Amino acid sequence: MDLRHQGASLPAAVPGCVHTDLPAAGVIPDPFLGRNETEVAWVGRREWTYERDLGGTAARSPHEQTDPRPEFEPRWCRAASR
Repeated sequence: MDLRHQGASLPAAVPGCVHTDLPAAGVIPDPFLGRNETEVAWVGRREWTYERDLGGTAARSPHEQTDPRPEFEPRWCRAASR
């Protein structure tokens, strides 16, 4: 998982948030210590994006469903096909 902001890519953890991922990456001091929250208030006013590359077979879970057919047939489909 990556955290993106203004072209920079930082490692990120999910579950988590920018207020835990940015200190872990060394970008900001821990906002939960002392008066650091005031110093890093800008973080909440910026746009952040979490991204995950799902391409390739290495990222696939053995439990992932790859069959495009639904596991069940909606009631309206059964009625229409009779």
